[in-house]
Amino acid sequence: MEYKVRLPRRVSPTQAPSPGDYVLQRRGRFWAVLDAAEGLVCLTVYKRGALEVLRRLGSGNSPS
Repeated sequence: MEYKVRLPRRVSPTQAPSPGDYVLQRRGRFWAVLDAAEGLVCLTVYKRGALEVLRRLGSGNSPS
């Protein structure tokens, strides 16, 4: 099972634009978040965790 998720792009002049396409893919009992251009971003046990990763990737806020 695979889900395509498009996140809004936020580009500033000092940052390189990040690809906005991510794929949420079921791998056995785990969930993989894949970047369309670079591959695996993370692997989680729960779908809810994978969706949280996608939410944080889309927010554009990086932790300090």
